Amino acid sequence: MEKRVNSLERAVREMAELNKVKAGIFSHLLLF
Repeated sequence: MEKRVNSLERAVREMAELNKVKAGIFSHLLLF
């Protein structure tokens, strides 16, 4: 159970990082 929660937490964190990168790329594209 704990392992599943940890992997879920990690997945959520990775998604957040991905979204951050995507948002950075998107705002970078909007500047040009």
